[in-house]
Amino acid sequence: MCSKLVNEPKTVLIIAKICDIIKCINYLYNMDKVILDRVQHDYPELRFVRGKKFLYRSPRTIVIGPSEPNDSLLLLHEIGHALCGHHNFSTQIERMRCEREAWEKAKELCGHYEIKYDEAAVERELDTYRDYVDKKSRCPKCGLTRFQEASGKYYCPACDL
Repeated sequence: MCSKLVNEPKTVLIIAKICDIIKCINYLYNMDKVILDRVQHDYPELRFVRGKKFLYRSPRTIVIGPSEPNDSLLLLHEIGHALCGHHNFSTQIERMRCEREAWEKAKELCGHYEIKYDEAAVERELDTYRDYVDKKSRCPKCGLTRFQEASGKYYCPACDL
């Protein structure tokens, strides 16, 4: 029965397409592994671990999230944090500055690792921080935009007088 199915033109086409998809997935996986091997070689002072999402844990740990379309770019961004010497931030303004600096460093690294710097993807990533800052700065009582002290504490101009 099975050999009869394999000889059907439709079945052969489906099997060929599945094989192409598997080859493509393997190629992408190997490309990511090649890049990861290169950055691990280039930055032996950094520790690379797997996790739920891409992030930088100061002073030297890069957490590698699950595979996604811009994972190589995200990896370079997290390395950018380490190379920029980012540790902690007190205010959301400092956080945004660190994020922007890490993306600028990632842009420099893209040339070295032959990775396309996707400006639209970077802006989408930065938008997540912008949205968070906007939400965090809203007063839960009246909805006005609060201001943040250097200590990180928020004050509402209407409610905290």
